Amino acid sequence: MGADQQANQNSQLFPISIAAMERTSLWDGAGVDATSAVFAAGHIAGRFHAVAAGEFLYERGSPMRHLYVLMSGAVQVSLSERCLNGGKRERIIDLARAGALIGFADFAAGTHRADATAIGDCVVCLITPRAWDRVAAGSFDVPPLAELAASELKRALRHAMRLRLSAMSRLADFLLELGQQNGLNTQGSQSVLLPSGKNLANYLGLRPETLSRIFHKMESLDCFRRVDRRVLGAVDWSLLRKIRATTCRRHV
Repeated sequence: MGADQQANQNSQLFPISIAAMERTSLWDGAGVDATSAVFAAGHIAGRFHAVAAGEFLYERGSPMRHLYVLMSGAVQVSLSERCLNGGKRERIIDLARAGALIGFADFAAGTHRADATAIGDCVVCLITPRAWDRVAAGSFDVPPLAELAASELKRALRHAMRLRLSAMSRLADFLLELGQQNGLNTQGSQSVLLPSGKNLANYLGLRPETLSRIFHKMESLDCFRRVDRRVLGAVDWSLLRKIRATTCRRHV
């Protein structure tokens, strides 16, 4: 498959433009030239990398040498944990979409603590921390590494708090974050593309059947309309905010 065909396929699977990437938490307050400056550095270094569905972007224990800017597609970051019965299970700790920065959480340790696997074909831009610093030093639009660290910590804390909420509040908070990342958290905005149900349930610490039941319950409350299995439309963001603020277990 040629580069143009691959890019077209990725844009259909994950229709998020580069312009939308400035709306993610990473680019809060950044200018229009922020991503183009970073991607230009990646082009100069010749570090754009296509990763096929199911392939590792990096594996647990491997050296942390680059920051990964996800240009198209999606990546799941997961840990393998031992179960009480002696078996192992995979726990998803991040679901990254186009515009996300991956791998920075491992910067201090110098090695990756989890596996990053492509969900569908994707393209990433590999940038060394030193190269990122050079770009940031020459542009007020590109956040320095210290701001990246603060952004990563904020996201991690939000997800840790999310897992303490009721099932419905967890899903509401996830959808709100998804809307914030893509500039969609206003009434009448465009549809929302979801991860697969199995991956989302894992990420939210829920059983798949529980997540399915919550989706049906929230749709009956007019929180959104299911356009397709993985597409939501007519999202009521104000109602999602009210549900997120409710942590009692009666919503499960």
